[in-house]
Amino acid sequence: MSELGTAIEERFKALNDKIEERTRQVDIKLKANDETIKASKDVVNRRLHELNELRKEVMLDRDQFAKKEVYDTRINSLSRIVYIGLGALLAIQFMLKFFVK
Repeated sequence: MSELGTAIEERFKALNDKIEERTRQVDIKLKANDETIKASKDVVNRRLHELNELRKEVMLDRDQFAKKEVYDTRINSLSRIVYIGLGALLAIQFMLKFFVK
């Protein structure tokens, strides 16, 4: 073979070796990125699972409290009873003062 052919083959082999080395480096980086992505997904999935558990607990706790409509109805009923009771008490006090004298 001629010198030019040998020089071209050596240059081709050197370039091929560089390509293979770069390919190995890229594969290493891609593997590291895949591992990082998997770890991140695991963290996100764990957090989402914890948030779902918290949401379930909040929904259960929320059911233990009175609804606004029920609360308002009961408070209005109690208010009427208290006002009637106070009115009756005032009427009795007034009558007692009026008749005791």
